[in-house]
Amino acid sequence: MHKATLDKRNQMARLRIARYQLGTALKLFIDDDDPISVQILTSAAREIAGYAASSAGKIPWSYYQKIANPNLDDLQMKKLMNEFANSFKHPLDYKKQERNSWETFVSFNDDTNAHHLFFAWFDYLVAAESAPPEAQVFQIWYPLRMGNKNLLPNPFQEFENIDKLPLSEAKWILRRVCQKARQNIELMNDPKTDKIPLIMTRKHFDVETFSLSGS
Repeated sequence: MHKATLDKRNQMARLRIARYQLGTALKLFIDDDDPISVQILTSAAREIAGYAASSAGKIPWSYYQKIANPNLDDLQMKKLMNEFANSFKHPLDYKKQERNSWETFVSFNDDTNAHHLFFAWFDYLVAAESAPPEAQVFQIWYPLRMGNKNLLPNPFQEFENIDKLPLSEAKWILRRVCQKARQNIELMNDPKTDKIPLIMTRKHFDVETFSLSGS
């Protein structure tokens, strides 16, 4: 197999793996379910999507993180971003010492998931140039939730003052707007909209693996 063909297949596979993980993570987050699984899935997808973006010659979110945190080198930044996910996955640290899992567990909160989901979907959108409607809505919801009303235009009246609400209420509004987005014909017909359900089924997986094996 030619290297160019293999590289193309690898890039396609990376993006689909990230899409599976991010779709499930975002669905769990929107439904206010299982924050630990959201963090682990998002962390894995964020690394894959970031690599996919940079290997395609595009600018990943980590570029902007480095500008905002010039005192942190790549290793320090990676440890910071993976702090919670690594603790949830691995009982030992890179020095083979037991992690303080209790301290990490009690210091974790679902706002961290919102941050990481935004970073991961940013990289996925940059690399894949398409995303499901829920992800597109979330990328507008998140900056507004953080109080940044100037990053992107807000087409949703429901998101006004979203930063003033408890997270559970803000998610309820997000969930409602995402449901409406699936019914928006113009949005669903946009070539940049991934129409596949947010959580992809085994049937999707079987079809895609067969398609990729023959591409």
